[in-house]
Amino acid sequence: MRYLHICVVAILLCAAVAYADLTHITIGDIPRTNTHFLNSTEAALARANVAVGGLNAYFYNPACASDVMGAEGEATVRYNVKNRDYLPRDLSVSEDGFNFPQAVAAKGSAQWVFGIGYSNPSHRNVEISGRYTPEGMPTESYTGKFTGDVRFFEAIAAVSIGEGGQGGFGIAAGLATLTESARETHDGSNLESANLDGSAASIALGFTYDVTEQIGIGLGYRWGTQFDVDGDWDFDDPDTLGQTGDVSGTSKTAPIGVAGVRFSPSEKYDLYLSYIHEGWDEASASVSSHSDNGGSRDEFDKPLRTIALGAEGKFSEGKYVARLGAAFQLESGIEGALIPAYSFGLGGVWNFTQYAFETAITLEQFDLNGDVSGQTTNYGFYFTVAYRL
Repeated sequence: MRYLHICVVAILLCAAVAYADLTHITIGDIPRTNTHFLNSTEAALARANVAVGGLNAYFYNPACASDVMGAEGEATVRYNVKNRDYLPRDLSVSEDGFNFPQAVAAKGSAQWVFGIGYSNPSHRNVEISGRYTPEGMPTESYTGKFTGDVRFFEAIAAVSIGEGGQGGFGIAAGLATLTESARETHDGSNLESANLDGSAASIALGFTYDVTEQIGIGLGYRWGTQFDVDGDWDFDDPDTLGQTGDVSGTSKTAPIGVAGVRFSPSEKYDLYLSYIHEGWDEASASVSSHSDNGGSRDEFDKPLRTIALGAEGKFSEGKYVARLGAAFQLESGIEGALIPAYSFGLGGVWNFTQYAFETAITLEQFDLNGDVSGQTTNYGFYFTVAYRL
């Protein structure tokens, strides 16, 4: 995602003989996190808060949990609508638009905070169907079904530092799981059935500090997670399309580093600025479901770099909150996949007693090889229920 999976939607133009003109999603995509926003706050601010936000920013900077006093928690549902302009005109796409990207809860004391978190930064459930015409061949029918998820189940711990609790250190660690599946048929003939899954340990560290009453800074780093994966492939024509039978290998997510600042000119307003560094050049997969991809996926030699800005305003003594944000990819020269070019977010919060209802809408624009004619547009709708006791 900025945006897509450890197995994330890196969608490539493949040139296998049977699919000469067909853009498809292949199992074994280089795993990436950040394929979509995890909660309403992050979506509305376009990730401008990920280094200096609250508890919901723990995935990028677990030190943000050090601000919890008492008990806090929240859960988010996301609905996704994607426009895939790069597909041939006679192919249509249907997607399972709903997913459950994040839930987190924590309890704090005078100095320590402990909690648990679930995050699903990479999700897809896509079906492509219709007719297309490979170059020099008759028109054929095609169906493809692709699913994938990367999920993190983690414990969170944070400690306040400074006499007044001006800063904090934090850690998030636990278990990550990866699953992918794909099935393609071409005029009724089974071309591919592939499945892949694995699990691995995950860890992230972070730091926050309030330099003054108006300025806070934060740093966070999440190590790439390397999965040992197992699966099975089934091809009608293994010599042309790839291997058949049991497979095993490794799949590694991109490490993520974030740095940011929060400026609060008054009690009513907060401004955010963050830099997000995603190590796409360090992500890899040793298995791929199409031999034209060389059996492994490590073709990127540059990271993805993003700058994000956001603003937040509180009204009616904090009962209502309005948020907006924008993020832009810094030129990196990455080719061979859908690259998040920019995104915009808008959202709001309704606080009542100990609970809050948050919502956000985002527009995310992706470029294919830097070609505006190959863009994909994604609209995300986020709904979060939070409590603070």
